Amino acid sequence: MSRSYRSSVVVVGICLALATMTLSPVVAGASGPATAASADTAIGSNTDSFEAVTGSGIEPRQPQVSAAVAEERVVPTTIEIERLNGTDGVQFTYTFDLPGDTTLFDVESISPDDGYSVVATTGFEDGQQLSWDTETTAPSITVEHMLPNDTNGGMHRVDTPRVYGSIQRGDSPKDGHVDAVYNQPVGFHLDTSVRVSDEGRYVAGEVILGEYSTYTETADGKNITLFVPNEVDMAVSPEEAITAAAATDHTIEGDPHRDVYLFVLEGQIAAGGASGSTAVVHAGSPLGIYVHETAHINEGATFGKKIAWFTEASATYYGKDFQVADGELRIKRAKLLERTDPDGRWPRGGHHNNSTLAEPSTWGHKTDYQKGSRLLFALDAKLREATDGEATIHDVMRRVNQYDERYGALTYTDFREIIVDLADEETASWLDPYVLTSQNPPQPNASAFGPPPKFADETTDLSGDASEAFEFAINLSPGEQPGPASVTLAIDAGETTVEAVATDGNDDGRVTVRFQPYGPNGETVLEPTDPADEVTVTEGTVADPVVSESIRVDLLLTDTSGSHRVSTMSIRLESIPTALGSTPTDAPASTPESDPVSEFVSEVSSDLSTTNLVVGIPFALAALLVAIKGR
Repeated sequence: MSRSYRSSVVVVGICLALATMTLSPVVAGASGPATAASADTAIGSNTDSFEAVTGSGIEPRQPQVSAAVAEERVVPTTIEIERLNGTDGVQFTYTFDLPGDTTLFDVESISPDDGYSVVATTGFEDGQQLSWDTETTAPSITVEHMLPNDTNGGMHRVDTPRVYGSIQRGDSPKDGHVDAVYNQPVGFHLDTSVRVSDEGRYVAGEVILGEYSTYTETADGKNITLFVPNEVDMAVSPEEAITAAAATDHTIEGDPHRDVYLFVLEGQIAAGGASGSTAVVHAGSPLGIYVHETAHINEGATFGKKIAWFTEASATYYGKDFQVADGELRIKRAKLLERTDPDGRWPRGGHHNNSTLAEPSTWGHKTDYQKGSRLLFALDAKLREATDGEATIHDVMRRVNQYDERYGALTYTDFREIIVDLADEETASWLDPYVLTSQNPPQPNASAFGPPPKFADETTDLSGDASEAFEFAINLSPGEQPGPASVTLAIDAGETTVEAVATDGNDDGRVTVRFQPYGPNGETVLEPTDPADEVTVTEGTVADPVVSESIRVDLLLTDTSGSHRVSTMSIRLESIPTALGSTPTDAPASTPESDPVSEFVSEVSSDLSTTNLVVGIPFALAALLVAIKGR
């Protein structure tokens, strides 16, 4: 997966240029030198004033010319899009390259018709419909659209009009199948090449105008591009958002032939939507919404009634229960432990006890989101248990996305066969009652996702001097399944607390930490014993000693949902340096420094008997004065 590159699009004046691409759209320029890009990242100039792509290259999976359409009915068409200088108008000029034997060509309707109007024609006769004059070899029509006053943070998205009508051709071929187009008027299909002049970019049937920035990553051979209006403030950074989208695509392996486009909308709310190869996400959305909508974009199948719940269930499961790590999605371990806690509430969210997933008419509000994603969580655990971690929900998503729509919509029977193929009949039978009846699945066991990190050899108690270095190993992957790459250490020494993240840097599933409460210079030493690993303090400081008679070290799994304690170790300090206010247990009692004046008075007074006390006091006082004067 390549790194992301940002490009800013601005109005740069009027410049008309034409070009054609046959495969995939050029990504608008990136700031910085082109040499910074990897080989599979498209880079252009910040001041590009045009962009052109062929219609068949924008959405190969849903081309404007369907594979089922007879080629005799296809009309090559060029669409030129131009922002009218000094106005809010946009013009779309369609030029039709008619086959030489065309006898009839009528443009009957243009959609959408709201706000779009035909302002010029060439080679057409006026009437209720535009009829070709039978003489012009390349007739054309020009449609104008006025931009609305309101903008989305400075960016406009304008639908490219769709043109419908009829065509009839002359003498039919003598051999092979004869299409009806040679006998009567039939609907035509446009194979379009789109050219945009001045500012603007053509994306999946829309032209993007105004001031915005783009962020692009390449995943599995296709571009994923995020459009951010310049006047919009996002709740997450654009870099985080595009990385999350690319990680989602990489994890579930969406259609490799279709580029993906996400548009940020104004509004500090968490919401989004997806259609075809595009999605919209409101500026106030967390990363989970970007994951959710990208999961929708990558769905390659349509769904039958009994499996219709899967589309929102899968997007919700990915959006809420997974996070980005190392360029792919990994389950949130802290949330996993919370959801599988035997003392916790199950099922969480709306129970939907009277709703059956296979019967949409029984659904309540968000049944497919809540009950459906809960079932996929349980199915994910069941698959891992049945296959020793070899099959997961990711494999299910990939199989669903690869389903061949030539066989019709995906049915529950088809879905069930995927489960049998990945696991076994027993797992598919386990699934049946939770899809076909209103039952909820049992609470999954966290061990299905691999045991949580723990202290090696289960050491729970250590003791020693404060200046002693304690070493303890942490197993991040205790089982066969890969565990998290890092864990949080929470060190509690009474009034002093420190948190640090221990990261496995050499992929051996283990980090050994050296902890010295009172270091050589009065600091705390907290470091890995293996230079390849890392220990990074995230809260508190180790510039001062972290000492107390009793110190607790917790292992925490932390993600965006919170933290969950998985293991605890205790350290008892047998002595603490005197400078910190405590006396080491093995140190002798200290003796105050002697005062020679006090010793002299003591000696003189001790020599006086009780009977001579009255006489002796003056002598003692005189001696005291002599001693003081001597000092």
